[in-house]
Formats: sequence, structure tokens, C-alpha cells
Amino acid sequence: LSPVPSAETLYPPAFQGTGRLWRTTAFLLRQMRDEISYRRQVGAGRRPPVHAAVHTKCLAVQLPPDATARFSRRARQEGVTLNSGLAAAELLAVSKHLYQHQAIPLRAAAWPNLRPYLKPPVPPENLGAYFSMLQYTIQRGDPQDLWGLARRVQQSIYQLNKRGDKFVTPLLTQALFQMMSRQSAYRMAAAGLSYHDTVDLEQSYGPIRVVGLHGFIPNNNLGPEYSLFARLLFDRLWLDVFYMEEDMDRNTAQAITDEICHLVGDDA
Repeated sequence: LSPVPSAETLYPPAFQGTGRLWRTTAFLLRQMRDEISYRRQVGAGRRPPVHAAVHTKCLAVQLPPDATARFSRRARQEGVTLNSGLAAAELLAVSKHLYQHQAIPLRAAAWPNLRPYLKPPVPPENLGAYFSMLQYTIQRGDPQDLWGLARRVQQSIYQLNKRGDKFVTPLLTQALFQMMSRQSAYRMAAAGLSYHDTVDLEQSYGPIRVVGLHGFIPNNNLGPEYSLFARLLFDRLWLDVFYMEEDMDRNTAQAITDEICHLVGDDA
């Protein structure tokens, strides 16, 4: 296949030329306002610590087919996506085990797929980093039950996408991380989730049997404290966890993961 251009060259017309400049400026102003509000509300509460060096660790779990089916069915009934339901469960688990349910805002990160929205759309067979990053904040007054919070998460992501933030963020990622690295004062988020719908894999290819598929979100000392890469495969929900031992030990990471599985499985 011929190489495909970078994502920003395929942006819709509204995000080219002066439109891109105007939307980028508006995005930066909103980010500044959100940052001031976030720091004021956190006050003396816990913030994700920034470590000079980090050592990454992984966990991998599966939600059985029956629990996966219950979660999918309940999400449809509640009018939310699996992505929003998982993100809410992750935030509730992180809040409980890392923040002891402190009444402070929590930041979360999502990585939406840009391919369908580019002009022309980029098909799956073309390799490339055609995704973005969205950062949103769950306020201390937001719902603390799974499905209420899932609706709040979905509303937040919808508003960010409607504004077009998914197109602006990739343009500023390098500058953003350089600024965060210089200040060494704050992290991107407490929790991060990348969710993929059903993966197009057969259970066998001739004599070769596919037993699983795993992926882990690259991270650094400015990234989320707890990152989750989730996908549907063979009627199961596969959850691959990425954390840093400077943030938590394995028991804590396992407790967060077990809490997520309980919320999306047993409580669905």
C-alpha cells in the first residue's frame, strides 16, 4: 500500500486554514479556564503525583461471555455506549482505591478513532496513528452510581466531539507534553480508557487457533495513573491494564481491576 498522509492533512474543511487557527485558539482558552477551575476545586486534595522515573506493569483479565452479554444489554437499556459504561466503572474504581472517594474532581482521558471522520476516511488496512486524545473532568457533584456516571461521561465526550476537540488535540499534543514536562506539576489524568468495538478475528485460521488478543497503552510519568485498553472478542470483554509501580503496587492495581469487573459484570 502507498503511504497515507498525516491525519491533519485529511481534516474536514472547517479544520483547515483560518478555521483551524480559530478553533485552536478557542480550545486553548477553554483549557486554561478548565485548568484554573480544576486546581481551585482540588485545593489540598490528592493529585496524581509526578515521578522522575517510572517502571510500568501490566495486568490482563477477561469478562466471561454471560457477564459481557449482561453488561451490553444493560448499557443498551440505559442508552449509553459500552465505552461510557466502562469509563464510568474505571473512574468509580480509581476514585475508591486511589482517592478514597475524596470529593474532588477527577480527570479522565479517552482516545477516539479519527479514521471515519477524515476526508477521505482512512481504511483499517492502512497503518498509522489516526487517533486523538480527549481529556474531560468528572466534577465532585456528578453521579456516583455506574449508569448515572456513564451518562455524564457520554455527555462530556459528546460535547468535546461536537466542538471538534478531537481534531485540535493532535495538533497540540507535543507542545502540551513539553509544557507538562517542564512544570512537572500535574498529570494528564487519573484514569485513561481506549475502547475498541468487536475485533474482526476468526477463532481459527486453518490449523492455527486464536486464543486471545492483547494490547497495552504506552504510558509515561505524565500519563494516567491507571490505563485500560478494552475490546470485544469472541463474545468476551478483554481488559488489558497498564499501571506504574511508583503509583501503586500490584495488589492495588488488581483491586481496581476487580472492582471494574464487579461493576460491569455482577452489577449489570
